[in-house]
Amino acid sequence: MTRHFSRTVLIAVPAALAVACAPVQGEPATTETVADAVRVLDPCALVPEDSLGDGEILQYGSAVQATVCAALVRRPDGTEVRVELSLLPSSFARSDGPDLARGLCERTFTVPGGHGSVRVAEVPGVDTCDAAQAVADGAAAILDAGEGRRGPTDPLATDPCSVLDAPVPGPPGPPRPFHCSDDAGTSVDLSLRTVSDRGHSDEPVVGPDGCTRVIPVGKEIDITREDVDVDEFARSLGRAHVVVTVRATNCGTLATVAERVERAFA
Repeated sequence: MTRHFSRTVLIAVPAALAVACAPVQGEPATTETVADAVRVLDPCALVPEDSLGDGEILQYGSAVQATVCAALVRRPDGTEVRVELSLLPSSFARSDGPDLARGLCERTFTVPGGHGSVRVAEVPGVDTCDAAQAVADGAAAILDAGEGRRGPTDPLATDPCSVLDAPVPGPPGPPRPFHCSDDAGTSVDLSLRTVSDRGHSDEPVVGPDGCTRVIPVGKEIDITREDVDVDEFARSLGRAHVVVTVRATNCGTLATVAERVERAFA
């Protein structure tokens, strides 16, 4: 079964990921420099469509998490294979061998400041570890060439700290490439939100801790291909907006930052 992945590109990248986005040589990597390095990388650039092997691509792109690229491919024999590459560590338990009960295997790879992960899932009983490992070589080659970065018009490449006057370093821990905050309690977060989630409005939402506004930016994302047979649940998860969530202790500050967001993402 794993022969289907002979041309697959998807995962593991040795220390090559720091190309063109690492901190200056001699300077220690900080949470902020790691976050910057991760934010400018496009996970889908590490999984070119033509690397997914034989079959019909049903879904391809990022619609759930900004650091994840997912592909759903239907092979000529009708088997559906899901491939996911994440630039941040997976929350799933990892082991050296396959999870045959789910037909899944996960492999980690080096990213600035830590590890990302790739998962390949097929039908129960299938060992997909060779497929996941094969993907590593293609992704590493892309990164070694200094490629794999987001395009200049991708809203997710924008630094959320650019709309705050005095951003502060984040706490120690995993990098948060799409988050920034200041000492006054104002925060800015970039994320993906499904189109069916109507949690955005032109007016701020006032709560006990201050004001919040969710601002959609950029074009609507739809990772499902036209005229393919995909269940409605999967189709709905594949439609999303990039949104910027601004939180502030008072609505006046929120309005100022929201105006900056609208200019920055125009």
